[in-house]
Amino acid sequence: MWRWEDDFLGGESLDGGLKVDRQILAKDPITRQVFVSGIVTILRRDHERRGNGGVSWYAVRDAEPHEAARVLCAEATWEEDPERRRALAKLVRQKVAEAWAARGRPAS
Repeated sequence: MWRWEDDFLGGESLDGGLKVDRQILAKDPITRQVFVSGIVTILRRDHERRGNGGVSWYAVRDAEPHEAARVLCAEATWEEDPERRRALAKLVRQKVAEAWAARGRPAS
């Protein structure tokens, strides 16, 4: 997910969301906003909100470690740059270890 956020906390999330693999992609010094990305899980379509044209709204939450690992693994599979692929694979291993730790088990 990508979104513009007010940057009052130096790049930290004001609402506590969008923290999984959070990356600041751009900064606007005039509006004091940052364009950030993070891995989320879509829970459902929000039928209460209507957008203009073809815009749809969704209820989301930050991804759990195993969900983030799945997304990063898919990205690593198709990454052509070997250095970036290694970095993604390392991140996948980290997320899998976090998932196992959350379940009270050591990573194997």
